[in-house]
Amino acid sequence: MERKNFKITASLKEGYAPGAKRHKIGSAEKAIADWMKRRIRSGEPVLSGLLYEGKLLFPAKEKQAGIVTIEPTAVFEGELSSSEDIKRGNKEVKQTLVSLATVLKAKLNQESVFISYRNEHWCV
Repeated sequence: MERKNFKITASLKEGYAPGAKRHKIGSAEKAIADWMKRRIRSGEPVLSGLLYEGKLLFPAKEKQAGIVTIEPTAVFEGELSSSEDIKRGNKEVKQTLVSLATVLKAKLNQESVFISYRNEHWCV
């Protein structure tokens, strides 16, 4: 059986400006919990996972300047492992991931939120 693992990564900082608003991990937690509650009430599928705060490190566009940016991030990851979850089709899982990523994008005021599912990667 092939693994069905996923990860959604979103910055907790709005934009790149030095004084940009920074959200706490609790903002992502609340957004995910509210999304789950709404979907459960309406009979739609949800994803269970582990939420943690991390730091994304990447070079500035002007790599020769030697500037490295460090961004606080929210990472929500998990694996579809229950007998019910394993039966879910990839299309349904992707739609569920996009639904959650879209909520995080709006609540954390992001330009992009990144999704990994199995061996695929994309952003919303």
